[in-house]
Amino acid sequence: MDERNTAVNDDDAPWLGISLADVEAKPTTPPTRQARTDGIGTIPDGALTVFGGEPGGGKSWHALHEAHMTARRARAVIYVDGEGNAPSMKRRLLQLGVTPQELEWIVYEAPAKPITEGEGRDNFECMVSGVEPDLVIFDGLTALMALHGLEIDSNSAAATFLELLVRPLARQGITTIVIGHVAKNIDRRGRWLLGAGHWIGAADVGFTLEAPRAWGRGQNGHAVLRVAKHDRDGWLASHAALGDPVVETAFTSGPDGSLELTLHPPGWAAIQGELEGREALARVMEEYSLALEDAGSEGITKGELRDRTLTGVSRLVKSAALDALVGRGDVSVEDGAKRARVHRSVRPFRASAEGATPSVRQCGTSVDHPTQEVSGSVDPTKGVVHVPHTDSPRSDEEYGTTSRPDNS
Repeated sequence: MDERNTAVNDDDAPWLGISLADVEAKPTTPPTRQARTDGIGTIPDGALTVFGGEPGGGKSWHALHEAHMTARRARAVIYVDGEGNAPSMKRRLLQLGVTPQELEWIVYEAPAKPITEGEGRDNFECMVSGVEPDLVIFDGLTALMALHGLEIDSNSAAATFLELLVRPLARQGITTIVIGHVAKNIDRRGRWLLGAGHWIGAADVGFTLEAPRAWGRGQNGHAVLRVAKHDRDGWLASHAALGDPVVETAFTSGPDGSLELTLHPPGWAAIQGELEGREALARVMEEYSLALEDAGSEGITKGELRDRTLTGVSRLVKSAALDALVGRGDVSVEDGAKRARVHRSVRPFRASAEGATPSVRQCGTSVDHPTQEVSGSVDPTKGVVHVPHTDSPRSDEEYGTTSRPDNS
């Protein structure tokens, strides 16, 4: 074999090929970034991750949360912002509880000129080599592409942007997050970003975010993180199908303006009764369960199920009820014809006879649960409760109250 074919590809010798026998194939490990309270991570190390969602959906807050967790581990972060400014960014980080010591690990850049102009490329490469980031975040994709004269709807423009700013980081094994918007029209939105479809193929993993309840100062809220693209090693697919929730994030707002993000497994919002009343939620869950039991093995799609059941209930509550049934293991979901998601009953769900919701003990407090009486135990090392489901095909779920480590 020619000596050139045993070499590693590099920019100085393109299209020569390499021998895979000389390539080190490292074993894959479960994702650890953006971890839920049950320990399940959702972002693989070294991956290009794309967040899409409407304004106010929590995209930037999730990225800042991950930046905080990275800085807490004494690892560097570069935040490239196409829409904000440094004082605003520092204020948001302080809201999340980032300490002065942790701020030292976060480098901020709000570019006013494209990287191709003047010494932009050299400066960017110098910043990356000097900081040695563990995480790089590009926030405001539309604005950043416009800065470089690139159309958001163009596949070739997306490829150009990736090669200018993102691919060089991926080649160094740096975890990268890109944040963009989705189409305003829900029916035309699909599962991806506003703009070119090239992002589907380019990303290693992707999520869309929605905020059923927006947070405000002194007002708690929550967001739902849905899978838009699975990682290639199949870790995410074992926890959520495409389009299904993989994380439900609680936004806890303090009276002093502080904000805490807690990443829970799917179904948390239903268990907490965050969505328009616990009794209504339990009633919809029972109605769905009855309809699916009647359908038998044929199952029902989400749209059909929503249309044939209760009227006078918002789609938000209906969606939350179905997510809760799937998350509990009461309902299964499989791909059907024409990419339809077919739901089938696994086991019956019934609300309590009195119409009230049973209670689950969680970290010393009583939390309404629209299912059944269960007993729980607190793990003092994690601050979470283990809720056993003896008749469930899933393993025990852990629902914690916080994923934010102690600053003390």
